[in-house]
Amino acid sequence: MTDKIGRNLPCPCGSGRKYKNCCYRRDAEAAGGRARSFSDPEWLLMRRTEGEIVNAVGRFLPQHFGADAVARAWDEFSAGSTIAGEHLQESIFIPWLVFSWCSVPAQRGPAGHEPLPVTPALAYLAECGDDLDEYQREFILAACREPFTFFVVTAVEPCRSLTLQDLLLEREILVKERKATETLSRGHVIFARSVTLSGQSILLGVAPVPLPPDVQGHIFDLRDEIKKQVRTKGKLDPAMLLSLDDMLRGFYFDAADRVLNPPLPVLQNTDGDPLVPIRLKYTLACSPQQALDSLKSLVLPEFQEEILDDADFDAAGELVRASLTWQKRGNKMHPEWRNTSLGNINIDGERLEVEVNSEKRAAKIRSELRKHLGNRCMLVEEKRESAESLLQAARDRRDSGGGRRPAELHGHAVPPEFRNALKAQMKAHWDAWPDIPLPALKNQTPREAARTPRGRERLEALLIEFEHRNKSIPQPELRPDVAELRRKLGLEG
Repeated sequence: MTDKIGRNLPCPCGSGRKYKNCCYRRDAEAAGGRARSFSDPEWLLMRRTEGEIVNAVGRFLPQHFGADAVARAWDEFSAGSTIAGEHLQESIFIPWLVFSWCSVPAQRGPAGHEPLPVTPALAYLAECGDDLDEYQREFILAACREPFTFFVVTAVEPCRSLTLQDLLLEREILVKERKATETLSRGHVIFARSVTLSGQSILLGVAPVPLPPDVQGHIFDLRDEIKKQVRTKGKLDPAMLLSLDDMLRGFYFDAADRVLNPPLPVLQNTDGDPLVPIRLKYTLACSPQQALDSLKSLVLPEFQEEILDDADFDAAGELVRASLTWQKRGNKMHPEWRNTSLGNINIDGERLEVEVNSEKRAAKIRSELRKHLGNRCMLVEEKRESAESLLQAARDRRDSGGGRRPAELHGHAVPPEFRNALKAQMKAHWDAWPDIPLPALKNQTPREAARTPRGRERLEALLIEFEHRNKSIPQPELRPDVAELRRKLGLEG
């Protein structure tokens, strides 16, 4: 068998161009980079064999599967994907075409016998196997036995290797890689196929868009649903995933589309209500002091003495302006919070304004004002902002530099008292976190989840997600101490 494809022959990627004008340069650079990175003869043999087989099957394909084989395979492979075609072709389509695509060969067998669907690599092995050495034959069989599956990156050795946990087949592998270590980090989820021979593992086809760590929970749900369908409580096997290739690829394309085209976030307040900023304007038929006395009970008792700290009085000592915060005990979303601010009420002479952030709170405060002030206040205006306008305002602030931290924007540090208050609030949240039921843990608390293998699996996925997110959080006060959470939950080591 020829060791490499001729530079003037058609490129095996199916582009229709000569190899020298298409993938030759990329393949040469990749081979050179791999050779410089690794001196392991077994690894180099594996990568060289990969290139030999892919090139040989590329020449074999049109003769035995039809001149339109690549086009047919591409239509099947890419259905439902919004990823640019060239990215798919370069990263995953060619390995999938050679080792995974199942199609009835153009040349049928004896009359009355329908040929079994085989991959191009297996068809090539059946016809040309006598021209291959034992290692090449083993490589084809190993590659065709392995399905594309979902791996989470658990460790990265730059320019050397990736440690991967297979989320569907529940196994761990170490793959020698160079390029992937430059773009992937712990927590990334990839859709890929691994092949192992003689103790060496490589990735043979990696989808181009890495998925965020939070997709792990959905993949666990998918795995559980597959097990339910096949009625097994044990581990899935590679043959099962091979039969589900179309479904798994569709799952990946949907997840990748959400990464490339993220939906607008669902904005909610801490009661879980849709976020709608609302401003209510009233006229008062009473004095500011009378209005304040009537509404004072909307503030929790321990904060009522502070209401007048920032109030304004006229020369005669009469109240002119005052603000109060409408409050309640506890918090639906954060059980560790002792109280919740529901809105702001501003009294200014004959005017009263209320700011709340949901329709539900607006209805509630209208009822409270009728109850406490009766006909002494009259609603004259009600204004709303859309969620879209809030998102656009945030984008505008970011683009203009308004989204930067105060220390960056003004050249001075955030006030220590603010940092201390924020730090105390976050500490209270994470101290309570191990005992809060979480949807990501199937409504178990982290402490409960840590007691079972399946619970620990989801808990580890959640903690990896925290680690990944911490990299993009500039304020140290807002980053959870994942190592400390692991210690509290008995997950050390």
